[in-house]
Amino acid sequence: MNLLSSEQSNSSAILDGRMIAKLVRRLQPASNPDVEIPERLARVGFDHSPGLVATLEVDMPGEDSTASAVIVHEAIANEGDLWAWMSHQLSRAIDARSESSAMMDGVDGPTLAIADLLGRRTAELHLALASTGHPADGAFSPQSFTLLSQRALLQSVRSGLRATQRALRHRSIAPRLDAVDDVDEWIETLRRSPEDILRRFEPLRRSKLGASRIRIHGDLHLGQVLWTGRDVAFIDFEGEPDRPMSGRSIKRSPLVDIAGLMRSIDYAARSAVDTAVERGVVAEGDVVGLNAWRRAWTRAMHDTLVEAYLSTVGPRLVPDDRSEVRLLLDLFVLEKALYEIRYELGHRPDWTVWPLAAAAELITEPLVRT
Repeated sequence: MNLLSSEQSNSSAILDGRMIAKLVRRLQPASNPDVEIPERLARVGFDHSPGLVATLEVDMPGEDSTASAVIVHEAIANEGDLWAWMSHQLSRAIDARSESSAMMDGVDGPTLAIADLLGRRTAELHLALASTGHPADGAFSPQSFTLLSQRALLQSVRSGLRATQRALRHRSIAPRLDAVDDVDEWIETLRRSPEDILRRFEPLRRSKLGASRIRIHGDLHLGQVLWTGRDVAFIDFEGEPDRPMSGRSIKRSPLVDIAGLMRSIDYAARSAVDTAVERGVVAEGDVVGLNAWRRAWTRAMHDTLVEAYLSTVGPRLVPDDRSEVRLLLDLFVLEKALYEIRYELGHRPDWTVWPLAAAAELITEPLVRT
């Protein structure tokens, strides 16, 4: 048995190189998505996620539902997750630029190919989760958007924005923020009224979108995608650890998962630049040029990911109108960045600068071009 590092909500161990057992440390009386979704994906023949081997369910005092205490999945042979893979590619590109004293131009072919593959596979994941035709499909059947559900989306983001504004009043717990030149400007942007910040999303209150809500991964980022050397595989379907288990099965737009990947790509690029600066690889005078390249790199990766996703998923699950896709993606990416600010302030204060900068940029300039 090979113990893996502990995560926020569980601890994992590899068994005989063929299985991964998760010990759930926060028992909650509800169906665990990390049980439900792998079972579902196996039933519909989706090959890019680990199969479920076994679970240990335990009774909870005073509760009608059991809780999953141990979950065992098949182990997938891999070369690491896409966060590590992409961080390595970014580090190599930055080092090469430093050694040649030349400006970097665009994104290399293999990295764009991974973004394209990731977009297509994520679309296939969502199509598998939304497929019907089996008696057990009721809990996974797509639901149409309604004006009520769209207004609820806006209210959720508004609440997240207010919570973020409150959290930033206590930014003294993140000393690194004070050393960043633009931090006051970013915080002032986030202090604008919710009505001002969210004004561009008001069409969601008035016009019903032709799209669906489905079961999704719910916490999709590069660290949840394994690179096998030839393909990708999705893991860890338990959803956002801060959500109660009973709320992780709520059907949401599949574009929420795409927004999670977009934020993770942005994180990887910002992390690579900061790491290069800390290592002394980049001269102080080159940081402006490097950040310009980072923005272009991130934009190209986002565009490739989104285009591959939309061309594969088709119009049933997402709006056929690209302007509506753009509106939803901008909303979900902003929502994710706001959540990240609150999370980092509470868990990794030195990382707060990345989502803070991203959220301020999102407020002043739409992110997605479709």
